Amino acid sequence: MGLIRRECLDHAVAFGEWELHWVMSTHESYDNDARAYLALGKDAAGSRPIEHRGSIVAEPMVGGTHNGFVRI
Repeated sequence: MGLIRRECLDHAVAFGEWELHWVMSTHESYDNDARAYLALGKDAAGSRPIEHRGSIVAEPMVGGTHNGFVRI
């Protein structure tokens, strides 16, 4: 629970149960699909395609509190 509180709930204000559910579910998607883990060789926990070419662009995630990086 400490990780969720520090990385997600300390940076977002949820006005109601629905918004809290949205914040938590988008943070879960970010955590599994975009966040890089050192223990996984700087890879995400979920699978994602390898992108070799293109410019790197920041993609706002979790309502703009975190960024995922993609190539376009």
